[in-house]
Amino acid sequence: VIPCFRSKYEAKTSTVLRERMWFLEDSDGRRLHADDWLGLEAKSDVFIVYEKRKAKEDDEIFEMLNKANEAQAAKKFAEAKQLFESILLRKNYPDAERGLAETLLLAGKPEKAMEVARRLEKNESLIDLYLLARCESATGQKEACLEHCKEALSKEENLNQSIREDINILLAWTLIEMNLTGDALGFVEMVLAKNDQHLEALRCYAKIAHIANKPDDEIKLLLRAVVHSSSLKDHNKLVRRDLAQALEFDPYAMQRLETILNSTDSYAASAYAFLATVAKDFGAI
Repeated sequence: VIPCFRSKYEAKTSTVLRERMWFLEDSDGRRLHADDWLGLEAKSDVFIVYEKRKAKEDDEIFEMLNKANEAQAAKKFAEAKQLFESILLRKNYPDAERGLAETLLLAGKPEKAMEVARRLEKNESLIDLYLLARCESATGQKEACLEHCKEALSKEENLNQSIREDINILLAWTLIEMNLTGDALGFVEMVLAKNDQHLEALRCYAKIAHIANKPDDEIKLLLRAVVHSSSLKDHNKLVRRDLAQALEFDPYAMQRLETILNSTDSYAASAYAFLATVAKDFGAI
């Protein structure tokens, strides 16, 4: 057992350690999973523990798991699904079940994803409850989604703060769909108070502004989101689609945009950035 400290510069060390048959434990001897490790405060006491196990079998499983995660990230969902299912035929491994549920959800099969997520519900962990809530949201089960989001947030787990932010935004979107925008606003403002660049929070806030008939606020919020999502291809597409729709359906949208461009407002830079991406997309280099 080797004592060490958790550093913010070593956030992904746990994956490397696990692949080499080393594990992390806290001072009470509780094994720390990757998300636990990411959520620890800097300089928390943790211990690196070497565990002898059936190296050949487990190494094959971890190799398959890594390949499955890579396939999922590359949107090769059929390949990822096959790999996760192959792991589960050999060993009841929670990370493989989570990966399978996530893959099915991303592949547009939320009902099948929920079948897998329900098997994880017995763990009563924040991350598993959030996965189930996402499946319920995708299948229109709004009340169940709200219930599981709130249950997840009640868990006192040392998980990455960004997961809690994402749960709050899922709550907000669900409340908006239930025409409870006043309640949704509180969750969005809470997230933006801690992270003013949270893309889904900005999109959600813009939606609330649209419902409240505040087009100036809607456009400004989406312009902010366009800039913050510039390095994230999939998110950037969503944000630009939202902004394009806002401009298309507002008869005074171009005047609003022109006013922003000609102002000394900080949003002027965001407006220019948006117009530059549109020009680039149409080949007007």
